[in-house]
Amino acid sequence: MTKTDVKIFEKLKDLVFSNKKIDEETLRKIGIDTSKKIQEFKNLRITNDFWSGLNIQLIDELKDVNGNLIEENKKLVSRVKNLYANNINKITNIELAELGLWNPSQIIHLGNLRLKNQSDFLFNYDYYDIDLVDKNKDVDGLWNDNVITTDRILSALNSFNISLEELDNMKEPVLTIQLEKHLKGFFTTVKKESNSNQGRIDLILGSNQNYGIEVKLAREISKAGNCQKAIGQIELYSKQFNGNLMVLIAGKKIEKNDKNVSEVIRKSKECNCTFYFIDVD
Repeated sequence: MTKTDVKIFEKLKDLVFSNKKIDEETLRKIGIDTSKKIQEFKNLRITNDFWSGLNIQLIDELKDVNGNLIEENKKLVSRVKNLYANNINKITNIELAELGLWNPSQIIHLGNLRLKNQSDFLFNYDYYDIDLVDKNKDVDGLWNDNVITTDRILSALNSFNISLEELDNMKEPVLTIQLEKHLKGFFTTVKKESNSNQGRIDLILGSNQNYGIEVKLAREISKAGNCQKAIGQIELYSKQFNGNLMVLIAGKKIEKNDKNVSEVIRKSKECNCTFYFIDVD
């Protein structure tokens, strides 16, 4: 856009947000040639023809007048989250205009939040309803505590990776911290080194200790003493979590066949725990 077009756009933007009726004379006063059939200023399109007359509309209803994606409007996202957190399930068109939105799509997705306007050719509503797209997730799209399952944890772990160099220099507490950070991108509540009624387990998912994860390095539990300690922990934790326990081991593929590592795997299965091995090459 030229400097002139930018100036015209700013004036045009003020006009559309004023909600006043806009006619050809008004547009000519701000420098727009109304004889042209189609003109575009950022995300605003002006059309003027014999059959439809003068029209101003958005080029893309999923963007604001400046052409920025609505879903990336941080102020809007923050405002909607705040409303929903306070049990207010509506946002008015006036509020949307204050946040830079004009005549947006009837449905706006903001992560796991959805704004929906019920207006049609019979009724016109000056607000958007706010609700969740997936009721099993929170406003940030994280799984709620009451829907934590082994499959969902395994799905999250499938995208967790560490390099061979990291593994060689890693201690179990560091691995636990990295796993905690990763899982916080999928679940509402993740805590590390939490006290359970059977001892101090590495990771707990859910505010009511819904699911436990014990984290081990293969090279550590290949030592006889650490192997026996791990087996004892599995026996204790399995009593509390009753099937909602995962034993996670990170190591090289060859280490999975180690005698003591295999014994920990066997004990995990015996105690009805999920076993997950992170192969690092």
